[in-house]
Amino acid sequence: MAVTIHQEPQLISPANNYLTFTFSSDQTAQANFSFYIEVYINSSFHSAHTIFPETGALGKFDVSGLIKTYVQSALPTINIEQDYTNALTEYALIIYEKYGSPPITQASATSTTLKIFNASLRYPEFTTWSYASYDVATTQDALFLTSFPRTEKAYVRQTENFWLGQFISTPVTAGTYSIFIELFDISGNSITFDSYFPSFSTDFILINVSPDLIISNTFISQNDFDQCYYYSVYLDYGGVTTSEAFKIYMDHDCERYDIQRLVWLNKFGVWDSFSFKLLSQESSDVTATRYEGEPGEWNGNNYSYTLTKGMTRTYHKRAVDNLLLNSDWMKEGVQNWLVRELYESPVVYLNSKPNDFELVNVTNANYLLKQRRKDGLIQEQVLIEKTYISNSQLN
Repeated sequence: MAVTIHQEPQLISPANNYLTFTFSSDQTAQANFSFYIEVYINSSFHSAHTIFPETGALGKFDVSGLIKTYVQSALPTINIEQDYTNALTEYALIIYEKYGSPPITQASATSTTLKIFNASLRYPEFTTWSYASYDVATTQDALFLTSFPRTEKAYVRQTENFWLGQFISTPVTAGTYSIFIELFDISGNSITFDSYFPSFSTDFILINVSPDLIISNTFISQNDFDQCYYYSVYLDYGGVTTSEAFKIYMDHDCERYDIQRLVWLNKFGVWDSFSFKLLSQESSDVTATRYEGEPGEWNGNNYSYTLTKGMTRTYHKRAVDNLLLNSDWMKEGVQNWLVRELYESPVVYLNSKPNDFELVNVTNANYLLKQRRKDGLIQEQVLIEKTYISNSQLN
């Protein structure tokens, strides 16, 4: 009597994609045979399920529908460090063979304790997913959890937030891993560097590498940033491995218009951001609730028809504010990244000031991945709808 687990999801998998286990038993010929599966989430029993063999002695079970609601991505903070483990959840399965008259549970096999995170990948990306590519504890030059094209320049202004997320599948003690920042001038010469040591042990970290936060938390000064053309950020896993060195370029351009910065939940459940620097236009959609009444009114013994009384009357109005954002000129790769990540994101904030996060809805219903050879100079217009509603007084 034996149950064998043949396939498990990876140690860290996206919660909103398939989480499929396959297994078999050498007792499938027994009367009333089935697999009895117990699901445990965060070490607590969640539910039990009966599964029958699908091909020969093999069965499969996709657990994603049961547990994807257990992960969430917290609102990003304006701290240089943020423990992001609330976006991770542990789970495991115990798979029994069950048979007999009446059927009872027999031998079992227990899966590895695995983790999900609040991500949703497009199907082609899911089929090639490897958590190790984003795990600094196992992989040298592990990527940060953003799909921003590494061949293009990511820009930030002095006061703007800029978040990067990373897995640390084997957490280490606080003070033994660090965020390393190095500034470079326009010729590529190093200006200065420093490290920041996070204050907690975690298996998922979110860092905010805003220039202002770097100045507040390291020995790097404002004078250093005044000379800076770009700076490089990486995570040092206790001197064993390091993440990729992510380059961020300083945006020193003069502000012609009020800059509108959007922050959104990307496909990895981490926060991306982008600034719209050209003129933004405000508008409002106004809807009226009306009723039709008698056009006249009694005046003593007479019934009068007047223009002041009216026939169709408005008794209430509501207004929803919109904001049309216009980007500056951008590279093809940046536009392709921006529209796919932003328009498909379920959560978007307007973050024009570092401390202000206003929830908005992006209303663009479709997008085009523009090509320079066809579209020439590339810009993007984004229409956002404010989530508050203005209600008039009743008439």
